[in-house]
Amino acid sequence: MRVLEQTAAGPIVLIPVQTRDGTNAGPAARPAIRDALCVYYPTGGSGSLYASTHCWTTAQLMAGGALAGNANHEYGLVPDGVRSVHVVLGTWERSVAVVGNFFDVTLPAGGGTSGAPTGVPISPTITFSRAAA
Repeated sequence: MRVLEQTAAGPIVLIPVQTRDGTNAGPAARPAIRDALCVYYPTGGSGSLYASTHCWTTAQLMAGGALAGNANHEYGLVPDGVRSVHVVLGTWERSVAVVGNFFDVTLPAGGGTSGAPTGVPISPTITFSRAAA
């Protein structure tokens, strides 16, 4: 286990998991992952026992696909050598530094996966850079 970042709701942690179970349940269906890299992102207030969990394969990480959204945050794991991430959501944009192969950016109010305003994309565009933010 590795603490990636500290938030008001608790630590964001990376936990390698031998096998992440899959599910066949409707639109949320997902395959099982052997040797998964799982990020547990706390949600709710301080001391909350709830976490948003996203898991990826090493191949997904290396291909730049270890990305997730959590309310008004976009975060993820990036391959070695990536020093910053540029995030664009509609006309809003921001570059953030990558620390320990992890980034976390707070999206503007109303952005992200939780109810973007009309005309704004639900998912941001994310670009990796080997230059510092």
